Amino acid sequence: MAKLTLEEVREAVKELTPEERELLFLDLSEEVEKTDPEIEKAWIAEAEKRAQAILDGKAKLLEGDVVMAKARAMVHERI
Repeated sequence: MAKLTLEEVREAVKELTPEERELLFLDLSEEVEKTDPEIEKAWIAEAEKRAQAILDGKAKLLEGDVVMAKARAMVHERI
């Protein structure tokens, strides 16, 4: 079977019923959520390190709306 392009997959999804799209969404969500155990350990270690930096007063904290504005700007730069 030939590999489909992303655009071909998008077009094929449009032909699915709503129920089929929901099942596909659930399958894709499960696939995306699978994490390599080593990567998971690394993220946990990073989260613990960052939490400790906050507790120690070493981290610069930003308001949520400021972070979201910066994130949106970064996304829009890539589009």
